[in-house]
Amino acid sequence: MVTDQKEAEKRKEAAKRLSSELEKQQKEINARKDEVQRDLDEAEPALISAQASVKGIKRRDLNEVRGLVRPPNAVKLKMCCHNDERKKSRLGRYKENARPSQLYPRHPEL
Repeated sequence: MVTDQKEAEKRKEAAKRLSSELEKQQKEINARKDEVQRDLDEAEPALISAQASVKGIKRRDLNEVRGLVRPPNAVKLKMCCHNDERKKSRLGRYKENARPSQLYPRHPEL
């Protein structure tokens, strides 16, 4: 009976340690969750604004840009920023003579 009581006390101690450790972890999780939620709340208005801006783009406008042989620098810059990893040359620089149709892939819904 004494050994059972000692074993029960050991388990109780282990449970208390585990409980305090779980509480610490839960506090860290809640702090991280709050931080992520604040970041999301900051980013959401920009996302909504971008979605509203994109709704105004028409298919014929995209086709016109794709068809340009030598697009204006602003268009070229935008296309390169959009596809920054896809159209880099082996040296890590953007292709200067890339056409918009090469920089901006066709979306299946358009």
